[in-house]
Amino acid sequence: MKTDAKPMIQNNSNGSSLLITLLIVLLVVAIIIPFLDVLVLEMSIASNQGQRISAFYLADAGIGFAHYQLSTTAGTWSPATTPYYLTYNNATIGSYTINLSTTYNTYGFLFYQVNSIGQVLNSLAMASVQAVFRSDSYGDYMFLINQLNSNTMFGSEDYVTGRVQCNSNLYYTGTPTFLRFVTVSGVLSPSGTANPNFMEGYITGAPQRSLPSTSSFTSLKTYAQQSGLYIAAIGQVTVSLNTTSLTISWVTASKSTTVNYTLTSTNGIVYIDTNTTLNISGTLDGALTIVSKTIGITGNILYKDTTATSNDVLGLISQTDIQVMNSVPNDFYCDCQMIASSGQFWYNLTSGSLKHSLNVYGAIAVSVMSAFTNGSKGFPTQNWLYDDRLKFLQPPYYLKTDNRVYDTIYWGNAYFI
Repeated sequence: MKTDAKPMIQNNSNGSSLLITLLIVLLVVAIIIPFLDVLVLEMSIASNQGQRISAFYLADAGIGFAHYQLSTTAGTWSPATTPYYLTYNNATIGSYTINLSTTYNTYGFLFYQVNSIGQVLNSLAMASVQAVFRSDSYGDYMFLINQLNSNTMFGSEDYVTGRVQCNSNLYYTGTPTFLRFVTVSGVLSPSGTANPNFMEGYITGAPQRSLPSTSSFTSLKTYAQQSGLYIAAIGQVTVSLNTTSLTISWVTASKSTTVNYTLTSTNGIVYIDTNTTLNISGTLDGALTIVSKTIGITGNILYKDTTATSNDVLGLISQTDIQVMNSVPNDFYCDCQMIASSGQFWYNLTSGSLKHSLNVYGAIAVSVMSAFTNGSKGFPTQNWLYDDRLKFLQPPYYLKTDNRVYDTIYWGNAYFI
């Protein structure tokens, strides 16, 4: 009986081991199979995500191609929707398809609207990128300066919130602050202890940006005669901005003349031919461009509405100088976009007094930039505040650059598939 009992115990032991082993195997399989499913799913998701990212880069390459073609053909675009195939190491990786349309907004800007769709080869992965380009404008720069004299330089008192383009050397001292990108056709020329704050950086040796030619003023004169107000006056002219109207007065041979002019949505250009200075100040409610030979600012120039959605916009265009006169208040505010095509924007430091702050809200394009402080005269604090609305808004009939540069004013990813 003892001999018969031992095999029975052994058989039970072997059967239990086999059962336990089988249960362990089943448990391991039950764990591994879902894990493998998750792993395969994650790999599939990663692969799909990688293809979607590749499709996005292909679409963005299409945006870059459109910008390149506009820049190298002076805005000429041959409509084409046929896919452009991209290769790498002799292997095709995918394509982009471009659709481009153009439109003018109510302020005369020509916009290029581009939609680019990228697709990976032999894949359903697609992405779309949209962008809007616009040709270079004088309103794109807080400062577009043809020449900055060596005795006129940016200093610690200068706080510049918009782009700067200098067609010659950029002179500076102290710690001026430039919040946006600075492009210089010449070189940087520091003086003394200089530690400027180029918040977005700078480049030197950049292409120049031209100022308006004399023929541009002939066109402005024609626009004023046809769609605005043209005045030929002998003697000094004074313009008072009275929100939605102007009061224009001058004296010729002891004879006083006054013209009242009401602004509408279609007549916002005034060209005043005078052999002396046109003096201006006041508050504007609307859109207006004023053109003259020489312009003097005698007091604050303000927009009635300075919010981001305001349509108040003033353009001052001078053939020679735009001068800040000594009669302006100690805290001087000037809301406008200005061009001094062959002259300078300046303050007479010789006869001027010591003010407190200069606050310009707009954009400035000048042949020569002058100094606004020398320590004992002028404005110890200078805030050059760029008007971001000028990317889409401009004064009536405002001059356009002939620079073949196209700026990206919108870029966005539309969708992934």
